[in-house]
Amino acid sequence: MCALGKTTNIVKLKESETANKLSSFYPNPAKNELLFSLPNEENYQVEIVDMLGKVFVINAVSNANKQISISALSGGMYIVKIKDNNGTTVLTNKLLVDK
Repeated sequence: MCALGKTTNIVKLKESETANKLSSFYPNPAKNELLFSLPNEENYQVEIVDMLGKVFVINAVSNANKQISISALSGGMYIVKIKDNNGTTVLTNKLLVDK
């Protein structure tokens, strides 16, 4: 609460610039592979995790290598996490594997 006559500063937190520039992965739903749209030449780590937290895929992606195979995954819902070189998660999104 603010008292009358007192100024309160509101600070807006910035999102990661990388997260804003990172378009996403596609297609979603997917069957056999995921393609990534990346903002720069940096390498990223992709983790695909099921809804119980079990990690199924850990793979590196970059502008030179923009796709990973998901053909070994069963149909269902997964979480895709993309991390930068510092280990900071820049994108977390749901993925539906349609088999």
